[in-house]
Amino acid sequence: MHAEPDAESRKLASYFLEQVKKISNLTFQNEKVQDIRLVGPFITHFLATFVREDFCADRNLLLEFIYFNEAIANLVVIAGLQNTDYYVEKLLADVQKPGALLKLLALYSAYNLIEIPPAVFFDADAEAATRWYYACLGSVDSVSANVCTHRNILKLLNFTDARLGYSPTSMDHAYFAVTYLDESREAAI
Repeated sequence: MHAEPDAESRKLASYFLEQVKKISNLTFQNEKVQDIRLVGPFITHFLATFVREDFCADRNLLLEFIYFNEAIANLVVIAGLQNTDYYVEKLLADVQKPGALLKLLALYSAYNLIEIPPAVFFDADAEAATRWYYACLGSVDSVSANVCTHRNILKLLNFTDARLGYSPTSMDHAYFAVTYLDESREAAI
């Protein structure tokens, strides 16, 4: 079930997605300090707007946000936030409401301390959950990954579900990325 998106939500969702795509392609080591400082206000505004009940983007746009789950998680870290737990909790409280599950999948990443069994997502929407699963695995080689991130990725790698669709590109990326980790991080995975 998904609410009908209004024109303002559609416009905002498209804008946010465009910005997430742009920012996620930047290499922050090479960017100017003032450019990096812009990430904080953007991600704070994005998160606050994205979790609002009246923010109703269409399913295809929300699925695309799920694809950028890793990028969003990294932007949250760059902005000085640890994770999206606060926003995930807000969405969990409204998970039965239209669009909330897809928003939750866009924000719930390997960085979160809140633990939600992946099967819950597959029970609700296997297509979106599959997209989320592979997006989260992309965090395996992230510079900002930590012990919690590695623990969550290990849980994902051990998760099995008949409804998990196979995506050669996504799965290959996750397993290939592990080969580039230093020994201490690879051992954790």
